[in-house]
Amino acid sequence: MPHKSDSIIPDAIVIGAGFSSAILTHTLAKSGYSVIVLEASERLGGRMNTLALNNHAIDAGCSFIHGYSHTHPLHSLAMDLGVDIEHPPPTNDLIIDSNGPLDPGAQRSIQAALSLAINVAQDSCADTPLLHLLRSSLSSSLSDQHLLHLASQLIHSLDAPLGIPVEDFHDARRFHWEKPLQGSDAVVKGGYATLLNAVWDDAVRTGKVSVLHEHTCVSVSTKDPVKCIVSTQRGQLESKVVVCTAPLATLPSIQFQPPLPQHKQEAITDTKTGLLEKLIFTYSERWWSGDANPSFTLLPTTNSQHTPKEILLSHVLNVQTFSHPSLLIYLPPGAIRALAMYSKQDVQRAGAEVLAERLPRVAGVAHAASTPLAAHLTTWKKDSTSNGATTTYTTPQQLHALQVPSTDGRLGFAGEHTEIHNHGSVNGAVMSGFREAHRVSEYLSRRATSEALTSFNPRSLPCATTVGLPDPIPLFNEPFSGFRMRSATLRIVSRSTSSILAHISSTPMRFPFTCTCLPRSSTWTIRDSSAIIRLLLS
Repeated sequence: MPHKSDSIIPDAIVIGAGFSSAILTHTLAKSGYSVIVLEASERLGGRMNTLALNNHAIDAGCSFIHGYSHTHPLHSLAMDLGVDIEHPPPTNDLIIDSNGPLDPGAQRSIQAALSLAINVAQDSCADTPLLHLLRSSLSSSLSDQHLLHLASQLIHSLDAPLGIPVEDFHDARRFHWEKPLQGSDAVVKGGYATLLNAVWDDAVRTGKVSVLHEHTCVSVSTKDPVKCIVSTQRGQLESKVVVCTAPLATLPSIQFQPPLPQHKQEAITDTKTGLLEKLIFTYSERWWSGDANPSFTLLPTTNSQHTPKEILLSHVLNVQTFSHPSLLIYLPPGAIRALAMYSKQDVQRAGAEVLAERLPRVAGVAHAASTPLAAHLTTWKKDSTSNGATTTYTTPQQLHALQVPSTDGRLGFAGEHTEIHNHGSVNGAVMSGFREAHRVSEYLSRRATSEALTSFNPRSLPCATTVGLPDPIPLFNEPFSGFRMRSATLRIVSRSTSSILAHISSTPMRFPFTCTCLPRSSTWTIRDSSAIIRLLLS
């Protein structure tokens, strides 16, 4: 029989309040399901965080929506919520070495050679270090030793987007095997917070959502056959389903009972979480020269790493510009590790000095213009709610293991680390949210139908009853609870009666049992002398 509290416990508990949680919660709430969201921090968004620096909206976490088009999962949702997603104008990258901006011809040569080397590495099936493959390809493409040296340095412009140094990519087969969404990069007008807040607000307006801040998940138990129990540092909560959207690097801090399958535990341990921090500055005016929408790649000028400034100068730095007077440095993992011993203020000061010294300046602009009005350094690695950036250096098998829900379907997982071809990006978070919402909805629908049937007590009725079922009838993986009966007629209200009858007729029974469907009727007559009926439809 259904648990006595089954009608009052919420349908789902969602652990984490990042973007995958927002999509999942919004979709479930719009479908009429009740959801409790547990968030460890005091804000929503997870690794999505839009800052207001000098009145400019800058995304300190997720930046772009990759592969955006009218078929993208976010397109219709953003339109429904009145949020603008736009394609920024193309950037014009300027590579700068110790002598200043490269000659345009030299820049084109090394960019083309590196692009070819990346394609070769992508097509390789060899268990070979990625750096070796890239350097070998560059040597075949460039005969000029100076250009080869510059191109070899440019390889490390991949460090920041990969989240690990190229030299740590020991198996090139793990490099760019994914088949991500097709389209071009897009941004949310006003920053990601505009879209995130719109999704959460629309979900909360349904009256089906409760968000509990500063509730750190300690354990999840699905031992009870009916309800799931989630424990936080503030107490326990119950639900029919739990979906964990916590970042991959935080999963080891949650105790699951019963323990997760061995293959999932191994995937959690073996899948790498990348390092990526952002160093952001805003200014009174644009003091750097370049085309209308430039970006800069700063090649190393020293090997010394005795100060924060030297650490930055010894790494390849990718620098993004905006329509407003702001600059953003994507700090590569090597620099992040070396800078960990310094204060935020020291790193910000060093970053401002490096930009002021190395970027080409607009003629006539005062030197004081290169002094930032505001600065911000992200610390995702030190944040206990993230413990780093997103997944990297992984395999389809590991990601699939991270995606699979529990056998009974009551414990699921979402987040970028659970999407095979779009992990490490907003797309992975979005698609996993929609995927889990669909799966949970199907499970709750099956469960509701099961409860409706198992709550039927023929002894309390004269001779017949009518039960309404959804159409089409969902199939069941869990057994119906039994009831005792001598003789009863069960009237099924559904256009799928014949398919139900076919399922029951083909299901092995543990007792003498007859089930007939009368002609031109949706009435089943079920007869049994004393046995407890347990219908197992699978």
